[in-house]
Parts: sequence; structure tokens; C-alpha cells
Amino acid sequence: MITLCPTSYEIASKRSNFSKEIRKYLMNAETIDNLREEIEYLEKELQAREELIDDIIDGKKVWVENKGWVKNMYDEVKE
Repeated sequence: MITLCPTSYEIASKRSNFSKEIRKYLMNAETIDNLREEIEYLEKELQAREELIDDIIDGKKVWVENKGWVKNMYDEVKE
């Protein structure tokens, strides 16, 4: 049971099945929050990978067997 102000009551009364829409929204709210967190995580991962690619292209990172991409310790970048 919820209480609506006069404005929200007017809006709700124009909907064909307002209660169903609210139930559906509430049931999906947790899923939506989880998706937002996943999107934020993926955006951070994408940014980190883009930075790594830029560093590789600029010669700031080099591949070392059994260690992966590491900071290039040499002053000169191999052409």
C-alpha cells in the first residue's frame, strides 16, 4: 500500500495498470543496480586497457616473458 500525492495520483490514474508497473519496477530495481555496478566496472577495465595500449604504442611498456607488460626501463624506445 502506498500513498500518492494529488499530482502522482492523477498520473497513476491515467495508466492502464499502475500497480503492475510499480511491482515490475521494484522487482527489477536490484537487477538494475547490479547492472550499473557491472557497467562501472567494465568502464574502468576498458579505460585501463586503453591506457595500456597507449603505453605499448608509445613504447612505455614492453612484454617480458612470464611477467606480462611492464614499464620500459630503457631511455630509448626501439623503433
